Amino acid sequence: NGFITYKGFALKLVYKKSNFEGIDVEDNELKIFCSDESKSKIIIIEWLKLQANNFLRTRLLFLSKRINIQFNSLTIKSYTARWGSCNIRGDIFLNWKLIMLPVSVIDYVLIHELAHINVPNHSKKFWELVKKKDPNYCKNQQWLKDNGSSFILFR
Repeated sequence: NGFITYKGFALKLVYKKSNFEGIDVEDNELKIFCSDESKSKIIIIEWLKLQANNFLRTRLLFLSKRINIQFNSLTIKSYTARWGSCNIRGDIFLNWKLIMLPVSVIDYVLIHELAHINVPNHSKKFWELVKKKDPNYCKNQQWLKDNGSSFILFR
């Protein structure tokens, strides 16, 4: 059965045979309801994408206000080599797989992309801005370097 990571927490996967499809989270368990266990991965991914869509939108709005950097739009995508990107118009693109990472690391990625609205490169000025907006960015960046690849390749 195994585990899935959600906002940095390991949830035990529990398959429940059912005529309806759905997910329920309770006591560190992710209960997957479906008629055929082979469908469970699709259901889990759909659920994670939905959670990512809701959480990342809310979180980006919150952080945008907190650090006082406005963005134009947010698109949630599926990437296998990046966590997010930002264009010159202030459109932010985020990987739905972020939902599996600890919230502090998610915040780092969101702040990183918001900072690109003001500084569209990785210059000293950019990193000074990131540090100002996320004092723990070094720790979060290191976590991503150490652990990110196993999550970004998830499908």
